[in-house]
Amino acid sequence: MRALPLGLAAACLACGSSTLVETTTSSSSSGAPAVTVGASSSGNGSGTGGVSTGQGGAGQGGAGGQGGANSGGGGAGGGTGLVWASSYGDGVITRAFGATSTGTDVVVTGVFRNDIDFGGGLLMGAASLEGYIVSFDAMGVHAWSRAFVASSSSGDAVGLDVASDGVGGVYLSGYYTTSIDLGGGPLPASPANGSANLFLARYDATGQLQWSRILGHDGAVGFQDVHGFPRLGVVGGEPIVVSTQGGTFDVGLGPLASVGDRNLFVARFDAQGQAQWQRRFQSGLVFARPAQHVGTHVMVGGHFEDGLDAGPGAQLMPTNAGQTAFLLALDPASGNTAWAEAMGPASAQISSVAVSPAGEIAVVGRFGAGTLSLGGAPLQATEQVPFSARFDPLGQHIASHAGTASTWLTSVLYTSGKVVTCGTVGDQPRLSAYDPVTQLPFEYPYPAATTDNSIAHDCVAHPSGVVIYGSTDEPLDLGLPSPLPNHGGRAMFVGRTILP
Repeated sequence: MRALPLGLAAACLACGSSTLVETTTSSSSSGAPAVTVGASSSGNGSGTGGVSTGQGGAGQGGAGGQGGANSGGGGAGGGTGLVWASSYGDGVITRAFGATSTGTDVVVTGVFRNDIDFGGGLLMGAASLEGYIVSFDAMGVHAWSRAFVASSSSGDAVGLDVASDGVGGVYLSGYYTTSIDLGGGPLPASPANGSANLFLARYDATGQLQWSRILGHDGAVGFQDVHGFPRLGVVGGEPIVVSTQGGTFDVGLGPLASVGDRNLFVARFDAQGQAQWQRRFQSGLVFARPAQHVGTHVMVGGHFEDGLDAGPGAQLMPTNAGQTAFLLALDPASGNTAWAEAMGPASAQISSVAVSPAGEIAVVGRFGAGTLSLGGAPLQATEQVPFSARFDPLGQHIASHAGTASTWLTSVLYTSGKVVTCGTVGDQPRLSAYDPVTQLPFEYPYPAATTDNSIAHDCVAHPSGVVIYGSTDEPLDLGLPSPLPNHGGRAMFVGRTILP
């Protein structure tokens, strides 16, 4: 298959400085919530704290309100772009792995261990990892939350990703060992050999389960490999599942066993959970993520080792002895490969891919020492650095950029007519936006995080801006009157920003 040049619109979103450049061709184990809220529009800042919510007033750069009891602080003025932010923890480990917006609401999924309260009452934990899904309204107030707990104390239940169904509800993906009940009765037990069952479910706008089903079992799934397992995209309100595969999957179209070590699995379901098509792409080792919103094609980006059979005439070969980054475009109606491309020769990974309403494609990732060719001027690095890029709908290069080694880019998205990336610079979370029309960059560096802070930072689109989410080991300063607490362990955080 013809190697298509890949391009990337990169505002120097990976730079790690305030200058962007485009290159073109709760405090206890009970989990008491800490919420900080601050609107940022125009006017003077004002506001008062609630019982467990610190409500901030409106104001471009104005002072936020005083935080209420059990909150992580008061609201922020408009200087940071934050509307609200919250952290939640169980005193041990609480992580956020996926998020989405359903209209104006924000939904997050992940794992916890001890009892936790997101604002709607205590969710009971256990000795092992348990999954959660929680919905907040546009101002960060709890709407509904659910826990899904493994049937055995030795089992795990993990929420990995959520995606909007277009009518206020969400699709949820994850995995479990032993068995779980997502609200409609126990799902089939995982195999006794220790394999995990991967699942897909749908909840309505009030958090009521509509249906749930297993996708198959995987012998290699584990807590450290969560980024490789079922991730979600949506086309026409129907879910696309993208996952690595190390066992037998059966989505209702006949069993499909993995060949070799790790394969790439992609399937489309209708809104009732019935499989429309499935595809297995053979590889020695592969990790991939889809664009959450599907345009002309289902776009999947990631990396592989030992080659990737992307379909007839689309055999992708390694470009180096390490990891080869790739993009795969599939027909949404059939799952057939439209085009595929490997990047190199430097070892590289794609961590996120996005598609604009006009069909443009953006990716972010990292590459090692050497040269990375994306269709424009080759990118050069003497050590591992981030890269960002944007292409047209046919994969033709628009722009690309290499950043600095201290920067990690984890997410890219299109929202409000801008290309937005999220990640970290050193120990600081960073959100950057670039307007492809005006070519004006915007960057939101939050205040310095706590020393030695271990933080994961991702983002997804929201109709009025961006949802930020992640996990932190120590109190996190996002520019609010007080830092978001870590609740005595690793906590998850979530918030919403607006863009200028």
